Amino acid sequence: MLKDTEVGFLEKIGLTRAQAQLYLALVKIGNSDALTISRQTKTPRTETYRILGELEDIGLVEKHLDVPYFYEATPARFGIESLLTKKYEEYKQNRRESDKFLASYEKSEKKQDEIQPKITLSKGKQKLLCVLKYSMDNASSTVDFVTPIKRWLQIYENCQDNISRALERGVTYRGLLETSDNYNHDLDTIPALQQRTNLELRIVRTTSGNNFAVFDKREAAFNYASGKTLNEAVTLLTNHPNLVAIFEEYFKTRWGEGKKAVLLA
Repeated sequence: MLKDTEVGFLEKIGLTRAQAQLYLALVKIGNSDALTISRQTKTPRTETYRILGELEDIGLVEKHLDVPYFYEATPARFGIESLLTKKYEEYKQNRRESDKFLASYEKSEKKQDEIQPKITLSKGKQKLLCVLKYSMDNASSTVDFVTPIKRWLQIYENCQDNISRALERGVTYRGLLETSDNYNHDLDTIPALQQRTNLELRIVRTTSGNNFAVFDKREAAFNYASGKTLNEAVTLLTNHPNLVAIFEEYFKTRWGEGKKAVLLA
């Protein structure tokens, strides 16, 4: 008997439910003709032939030239690897197409952002990460931020590629990491980064829980509910010059109080 979790997994990586059920049945049955497969899976014969043909086309079933034809499932390990590879190739192609699609809109969007100050609100971890990744990828000169150490480690875990690319472009990346433990925070938990002159993190003792970032001194992302978990994050994004100036001024004031964090190689 097929498990719903097994069928569901194969659906998740690219098969239809009917394809997944027939493929798994054939894996369990072994070499078999279409009539036997049809009876075992309680699938109409014409439908069985159609699905077997689809599975042949994507490389999950081989047909033996015999009378009658015999079908053999590609071993599960190779079948899953094939599906995952196909899914990954589709993802890369979609990324390339999305980059082309977005390129035609970003220039006009940036012009509108510069002309009209605005404040937008987003909720949840994925939206927050999208905002941060997009802002870091588009930063051209500076990224200044204040955040609790634990929150920065979570952000870094999800955005390290974007941070690395920004550093490679020469963006100055400065972070003020807040802690409430008299600077006794275990710095071994800070992930290693390549040593660059345009990167500096400092530790400051506070219980304020401030959590914001300023990009190119023109745009700021602020965690509206700093006590919430990353999944519950409520983020305000603004390019209003007065608000951005307030965040940047606060950063400058606290920066001088920070103790330089030693990043491990």
